[in-house]
Amino acid sequence: MTRFFLKILVFTLVSAYSVSAQSLLQYRLKIGDSITVLQKATQNIVQCDQGLEHKILNNLEENYTFKVAAKTDSTYRLKFRFNQFKLKTTSNQFGVLVDVDTNKPVADNDTEGKIFGGLTHSELQIEMSYTGEIIEVYGAEDMINNMVSLSGIRDEFTKQLMIESMKSEFGSESLSKSFEQLTHIYPKQEVKNWRYLE
Repeated sequence: MTRFFLKILVFTLVSAYSVSAQSLLQYRLKIGDSITVLQKATQNIVQCDQGLEHKILNNLEENYTFKVAAKTDSTYRLKFRFNQFKLKTTSNQFGVLVDVDTNKPVADNDTEGKIFGGLTHSELQIEMSYTGEIIEVYGAEDMINNMVSLSGIRDEFTKQLMIESMKSEFGSESLSKSFEQLTHIYPKQEVKNWRYLE
């Protein structure tokens, strides 16, 4: 009789664990897994000044890779690298304002091309929870410094202004928020009526 109850207890515990495990939605990645993302965005801006319309068109294309380098009980450590960055900004009044493609050779006088080329010469480390929350981005400051040093600008004051300006787009906090829009798709709490299939 005791063995019978022991078997029921073990069966109940195993069943309870299975149900709990199936109700937690999260990434199940292995070390070495990689994900490459191609992102395209178009932005139309119209400004009116004294009856004149100024139309600005931004075309952005990014190609980047996340690779799982390590994992703990609750987080992944990802290596992140920009493979390509393209930005073209045109104006109906001034023509082409910005035309950057990191896959093309950069002209000696193309300061913007050199700066954005620094994106593809840097590697970031990202700590992400199993639910996709970005806990920390490491290496953003080094990436910004790399971008500024590749610009060829020698004046220290100008370089510091550029660094501060670039933190709003490429700093750890802004990159965390940007990545999280893509990665944070799973809730922290358990979900009812979910069946995970291996």
